[in-house]
Amino acid sequence: MYVDVAVDFSDKDRLRRYTYSVPSNLSVVPGDLLWVPFGYRPIQAIALSVSDSTETENVRPIDSVVPDGPFISEHLLRVAEWIADYYRTNIFRACVAMLPPGANRQLHIWVSKNPDAQEPVVLLSGSSDPTERASVLAELPPNRRVRRDRLVRKIGRPRERYLNALVRDGVVIEESIWNRPGANAIFKSHIVLVDDGQSVAEIVADYTKRHTHRRSELIHHLAAANEPVPRAELSRIFGPHIVKAVIDDGNVKIERVRVDRDPLADYSVQDTIIHDLTPEQQSAVESISQSIQSDSADEQNRKFLLFGVTGSGKTEVYLRAAERCIEVGRRAIVMVPEIAMTPQTLQRFASRFPGQIALQHSGLTLGQRFDQWHRIKNGDYKVVIGSRSSIFAPVDDLGLVVIDEEHEWTFKQSDRAPRYHARDVAERLCRESGATLILGSATPELVTYRRSSAVVNGHGIGRLTLSQRINQAVPVKDATDAASNSGAGFAAAKIVDMRLELYDAHREMLSRPLLDALRDNVDGGGKSILFINRRGSASFVQCMSCGTIRSCPNCQTPLTLHRNPRRGASNRLLCHYCSYSVGVERGCRECGGNGIARRATGTEGVEEAVRKFFPETPVLRWDSDTARNAAEHTKLLDEFQDKGNHILIGTQMVAKGLDIPAVSLVGVVSADIGLAIPSFRSVERTFQLLAQVTGRAGRADTPGLAIIQTFQPEHYAIVAAARQDYEQFYAIEIEKRRQYSLPPFAHYVRLMYSASENDDSQMEARSVRRRIEEYLQTNPKISVEVAGPSPAYPARLKGRYRWQLLLKGVNPPQVLDWVPLGRGWTVDVDPIEMI
Repeated sequence: MYVDVAVDFSDKDRLRRYTYSVPSNLSVVPGDLLWVPFGYRPIQAIALSVSDSTETENVRPIDSVVPDGPFISEHLLRVAEWIADYYRTNIFRACVAMLPPGANRQLHIWVSKNPDAQEPVVLLSGSSDPTERASVLAELPPNRRVRRDRLVRKIGRPRERYLNALVRDGVVIEESIWNRPGANAIFKSHIVLVDDGQSVAEIVADYTKRHTHRRSELIHHLAAANEPVPRAELSRIFGPHIVKAVIDDGNVKIERVRVDRDPLADYSVQDTIIHDLTPEQQSAVESISQSIQSDSADEQNRKFLLFGVTGSGKTEVYLRAAERCIEVGRRAIVMVPEIAMTPQTLQRFASRFPGQIALQHSGLTLGQRFDQWHRIKNGDYKVVIGSRSSIFAPVDDLGLVVIDEEHEWTFKQSDRAPRYHARDVAERLCRESGATLILGSATPELVTYRRSSAVVNGHGIGRLTLSQRINQAVPVKDATDAASNSGAGFAAAKIVDMRLELYDAHREMLSRPLLDALRDNVDGGGKSILFINRRGSASFVQCMSCGTIRSCPNCQTPLTLHRNPRRGASNRLLCHYCSYSVGVERGCRECGGNGIARRATGTEGVEEAVRKFFPETPVLRWDSDTARNAAEHTKLLDEFQDKGNHILIGTQMVAKGLDIPAVSLVGVVSADIGLAIPSFRSVERTFQLLAQVTGRAGRADTPGLAIIQTFQPEHYAIVAAARQDYEQFYAIEIEKRRQYSLPPFAHYVRLMYSASENDDSQMEARSVRRRIEEYLQTNPKISVEVAGPSPAYPARLKGRYRWQLLLKGVNPPQVLDWVPLGRGWTVDVDPIEMI
């Protein structure tokens, strides 16, 4: 028997397979995780296919098969091959996210100074380049080893030859060490009665005769439990010496039982009232249900955009669709863009499907993710809820995939390969598994909405519209200075021109209309949300004398001021890219001036201002500084929903899917922040954030109010967001995209190269640009344009300089088939940002 595998090894041919033989004492099926010999060392591999013969000569046998497989179903293997092809990575790397957490192990090379070698000065003195070798040697700590790849990144790829010379001369030692498994199953000792024909009454009678009453009580406890009981629990109740004595008597035995690290073990589910569906909801549920139970091979009939305004009840449609999916014997995956959204989504689904919910997101511990993965694989759960990576959950009988808030950029992985978009992967997964796909949003991405308007290049999706809020009976009485809404049930929206505020000598960050509305809302017992998409106390600090802005030495970006007067912590300047931190100095390092000004306030600055105006009102701040995991998100959200007047200040977390009926006022502190970002998506993202956050108000039976502060009150994105008018925004923005050949009218590939020296990075980018141009000149039929090279943003990240190229056209990745890239390049197909 022979097996074709994908190996954990970078190769120019990303789809290349390697063939190995299978020893007669081993059994292999597609999806197994293997150890195979590769060169002089063993590496991990994924079994892709198995056959009885091969044309490959000199085939080597595999070393071993990792137990408990196969880990990847065949339909997921097909998805992995598509990911590798489309996103320009190797198949094994595409499979990594589908493996159990911690299963992927790598062989790393570690280097350290040789303590037994002669004095380095003596060894280096006879070399041709002693200065360069000495500088590399100086990067190694005296009594500690470091990973070779990290050292090479630090010293730069061109200087790696000096490290190789040090290894050859024996000054530096190399060691190959496997990293330890990231997670394993946990087994604990349990006690169970021995089934040897002797009854419980007989055992108890024997202990009674011997006056060992505690032993008889332990036997009664085990008999009542009717299942194995943890030894630790029995030791706590009866004492360890009693437990040991009963074991020695032979009346009980020890069993090793696997313990599940269930993140929902202590989760309390609140019953929710199931409301009748609105006519629009009912129509949407019927269309989705027909798709789920249909055997039609037409995949276009299994993809839907659920285009529902904020507060229209999209989640109830998801719940009914999941119910139908479970009724026909299949399972569902429900994806949310942020961990912050998980608590409310979890509560709704857990109340409807008690004991049938699995979680998959980065907020869980590695052990919890490991146990949840295996229980999903075993079919213990009907619904999987998670963030981006949950699309790879091992659900074999998949019937439904829901992507809530499908427009969110967090569904795109951009920091490591494969740089996939979960929405596109979900669409491919549904094609391979025959599942139904629902993309839900009040502000869908332009690409998605365009595809729902008509079949685009043969890839259309159905559109299901929820045009009315659940509380539609409450009309909005629009004031003369408020933007009119398209229908009743929305919060009235008022745009405040901050230029007029400055003209009237009001220089506070909170305008007079917003302050008045906050006072009225606090007096009326309502809850308020203030939104500013920037954290920290100030985005940068600047010297008033020389104009110098304090920047990160690693990333060349302005440092953000963070301060927390409530906790008495000292002020810090923090880099949001590499976490570099330094204390705030009173004077300027450049000129010695003492006039240091804070610029561009963030959530902390807004919090300070609100506490000044409302000292008696509870104020909460919700950003990544105050809530770093799911538990902290839940705690903060529960505190905000408690009785009492609260003002919640937050970043985009407060704009994503929160359903809090008590919120009657939303204030956007600065609507212009997003418009200043040099990205073609900045206008779309600004509209989405403003429309989403203003949609948090007015969900109860009383009207709400949204106040948007801006210096650009006439901008079409701000006006459309205030009116909750997606169609108006879409009509203007899609024409601009068409005019400038931007997505969805063109595809882009972003190529980035990083190096420790700026000149090295720029020269490599220019070299690749030249090779691409030469190829395009000899192949004029290929319609691809090249832009760059240009510095990326930030130009220096974590100590490395970055230059980029942009390929634009109908199918720009095809160029890379003929112009291969060297080490150090990253390829991002369909990038979210191009700066």
